[in-house]
Amino acid sequence: RYKVFPLFYGGGKKAAWDPWSNWYMGLWLGFSTLGPAKTDITAYLSWQTELFPLSGTASTGYSSPLWGLSGDQYRQDNLLGAALSLSRSFLKGNIRASITARYTKNQSNAQYFDYDRFSLVFSVSGKLDRDWEKP
Repeated sequence: RYKVFPLFYGGGKKAAWDPWSNWYMGLWLGFSTLGPAKTDITAYLSWQTELFPLSGTASTGYSSPLWGLSGDQYRQDNLLGAALSLSRSFLKGNIRASITARYTKNQSNAQYFDYDRFSLVFSVSGKLDRDWEKP
């Protein structure tokens, strides 16, 4: 079995401090399949752009530019993401172990918000709804 999950989205966020308010849109593409030894393999790729139109000095009322931007330039971020996850159930499906590698790149014209991030997460989860008493 192979499953593909495409998503296109967009919207806006109104923040209490106007320079944090933004408009955003993006694409997300997920994929899942069943690998060897009944291992679930899940991956995704994503891209999102965020525009902060009120981050220019003219709109904020500040005399100096915010976040190191020049003049009335507004902040714009482009976030790229990718992840790969392997998971498997144990003990008749009562326990699930997963390992996920995730990479995020934020390309921003404000140097403070320009970063690369890699994370590796191992998790174990279990069912809490077991009834251990005999009926």
